[in-house]
Amino acid sequence: MMKKKKWQRFIFAVCFIGLFTACGNDDYNGPEPDEVTANYSNKLANGAEANLALTYSGNELIGKSVYFKTRDAKTAEITLLDIVPGEREASLTDVALIPVAEGYAFSGDVTNSINCSFHYTGKVEKGKLTIDLSNVQLPANLITTQRTWHTIPYTLTETTNIDSETGLEYTDEMHGVHFHSDNQLASSYTNLLEVIGGNILGSVLRNVYFNQDGNITTLYASMPQVNNFAGYLMPLPIRPESDYSLSPLNLATYYVKDHSLYVVPNIDMIIRLIQSNAAESRATSISEWEEIYRLINRWTTTGIRLNIVDDIKPEVIFEGFVIKHIGDMILYLDKDEVGILFKLLPLLKDAVQDLPMKDILIPMIDGLSTGLIDSEEFELGIVLSKSSMISEK
Repeated sequence: MMKKKKWQRFIFAVCFIGLFTACGNDDYNGPEPDEVTANYSNKLANGAEANLALTYSGNELIGKSVYFKTRDAKTAEITLLDIVPGEREASLTDVALIPVAEGYAFSGDVTNSINCSFHYTGKVEKGKLTIDLSNVQLPANLITTQRTWHTIPYTLTETTNIDSETGLEYTDEMHGVHFHSDNQLASSYTNLLEVIGGNILGSVLRNVYFNQDGNITTLYASMPQVNNFAGYLMPLPIRPESDYSLSPLNLATYYVKDHSLYVVPNIDMIIRLIQSNAAESRATSISEWEEIYRLINRWTTTGIRLNIVDDIKPEVIFEGFVIKHIGDMILYLDKDEVGILFKLLPLLKDAVQDLPMKDILIPMIDGLSTGLIDSEEFELGIVLSKSSMISEK
């Protein structure tokens, strides 16, 4: 008899739970599936109509879109568009929906097709999607194994060595910029460009951080460090740490594929930062940036591709002059990636009209424009080191 009563109580409990659950679903007056199935976006072009509240690693992220779809208000498919570094469309499937006030909540953990893992939480309601991505972990690669990379300070100190593989005598150069062109006219400016460019770079950029969540941040300072442009022809004094600031998160992300680094700028975040820092009271309108949008549209999706050189070798600048960059890695752009911009180089002449060295700079810009357009090989990159070389200056 006791066993029979226990069995009856068990059946009653099961029925009660089922009845309670069914009544709970019937009593919930949340939005219908077609009322929340939509593409949600917070791109600047949407203006006040932005209906996506997105945070990434604890910080607001704009300029993105998320597609949310549910057929039964019980599970959903969520597609993150150009949000997870290295994946154009990151799909979250069979996401369980929990009825909450005016909508549905959801959360979960995922490791996607490129082995990037993250945690997500959010809520959808009629006309709005809120979602947060946290604990984002990119797969290990030759960039993330060394999180902090240092720029190279320019110095006149040089040493001569013999390359063990080729027998070439070369000079170690502390230039933070690498430049190469097979065009004779363009290559004639190699040393000047590496000196000036490397000196400016070392002045305004101290460190580059490749964060595990795919964010790129930098320790940077403002220009100019010297009032006369000619001052960049000589080594600059070491700037105090107080000159430098850490760049905000979510301005640019990265991923590594086939021994190349892809940097994806977030144009909406960058434009809003520029607007917030503008000295003028009038904010820059989106229409004024349309040309920039068209120019770098591809970069904002697939990213800017930089070739990775992790074994720096001597290179011939011109006959009888061989150098080797001091550092552990070079990241450089090639003509396939930026060749379309060479036709815009003459625009730089307007920017140097008021500089004391304009008589030198304008002919150099003309020569580079012609030479680079005619070139077949082109490399422009940044030299980075695993350890700081500031103390060696």
